[in-house]
Amino acid sequence: MTVNQASSAVSVTVDPDPSVCGQSVTVCATVTAVAPGSGTPTGTVTFTGPGGLNTTVP
Repeated sequence: MTVNQASSAVSVTVDPDPSVCGQSVTVCATVTAVAPGSGTPTGTVTFTGPGGLNTTVP
């Protein structure tokens, strides 16, 4: 029997949306398994961006 890793999809939301330059925002990444895969993905997500943003979260 062979079990393959399921593909995943990522959606990213920002609150508030829209935001303005200099305003604090909350960024959320949601990772889900793509059918026919199932289960709850585990691991980390790394957010990168201008100004040295480089943050890894579970």
